[in-house]
Order: sequence, then structure tokens, then C-alpha cells
Amino acid sequence: MTRKLFTVMAMLLLCTAVSQESDPPGSGYASMDGDVINYEYYDFGGFQLLMSDHRLKWRGAGGLFDGVVALVSPQVSEVADNIFFMSWPTQGEGGDNVVVNFNAMTVNAHLGGGDRFRLIHGVVHCRNSSDCIAPEGDVMSPDEVMQTLRANAQRTGLAGPPGGPPGAPMEAGPLSPADLAAREALRGKL
Repeated sequence: MTRKLFTVMAMLLLCTAVSQESDPPGSGYASMDGDVINYEYYDFGGFQLLMSDHRLKWRGAGGLFDGVVALVSPQVSEVADNIFFMSWPTQGEGGDNVVVNFNAMTVNAHLGGGDRFRLIHGVVHCRNSSDCIAPEGDVMSPDEVMQTLRANAQRTGLAGPPGGPPGAPMEAGPLSPADLAAREALRGKL
């Protein structure tokens, strides 16, 4: 009886170990720790990133987020060799969900939620090269971020934050042809 119980317990432990994921969510962070990355979204602006201590410091470089400096705690998963999925919550509704493909040197993102959902894409300029610029500046308060976004929206003509309190979601701006095509392709499928 004891031997049978031992055998059953050993089988259960073995099955449990085999069924666990070999690459659980968030496990890709170690592959990017210490990385400096610069990328730019078409018609949206660029970003300078530094991954350190399980956090991501970023600075906007052009576009609506020009000059904004923030610090987030992302989940990072390596979904394929040199392709990373990063995700973090944002103020207001939704979050940022970014796929960086270092093989093709492309970046794709799904931002926000509901009527403020955006699909954007662009190009990775560098990863850990002498051309990469690390984000500089102090992390901004929510009030400073909103003031900067409002000023940038006025300067660039891009859709910006509403006149509401700091942390309120971004106003919906005009959708790009890619946004419209993606919404039509997904209509009724979700």
C-alpha cells in the first residue's frame, strides 16, 4: 500500500512538473535587462527606453509624448527568438501592449481601450548600440505629464488629453486608415 501511494504521488509530481510552462509570462525580462532601445511609431512619435531592475524608463522623442519621462513596471515575455511582448497599465483606461521584433527591427502596439483603442506600428532604430540614446530626465508627476501632453497636442495638432483632471484618458483623435482597416477586420470577431 505504501509503495502504491508513493508511486501515485511520484506520478502526480512528474505530471505537474511536465505540464508547467517552460516560459511563463514575464520570463523574458532577463533577456532585456540593461537594454537601451530606441524606436519610432509612424505618425505618432519616438521613444527612448531603458530596461533596468524590472522597470522600464522611457522618454518621448517627438510627437504627442515629446519630452514626457515615465517609469513603468512591465511584464515582458519572449514570445519567439528576439521577439518580445511587453505590457503595462496606464493612467485612465487600458494599457500599453507592445511587441518589439528585433529580427525585423519593427515595433507594434495596441494602446488604450474602448473607443480610444489605437493600433500603431513603426521601426526599431537601435538596441544597445552607440546610436541608442538612453532616456534622460526626472520621472514626471501625473500633472506634469498632462501639462506636457496638452502643450504637445496644441503644438502638433494631434489629439491630446481632455480638459479633465490629470490621469483622465486621452481624447479620441482621428483614426488612421490602418486603424479603420483593423477595426473593420475585427468587427464581430471579438
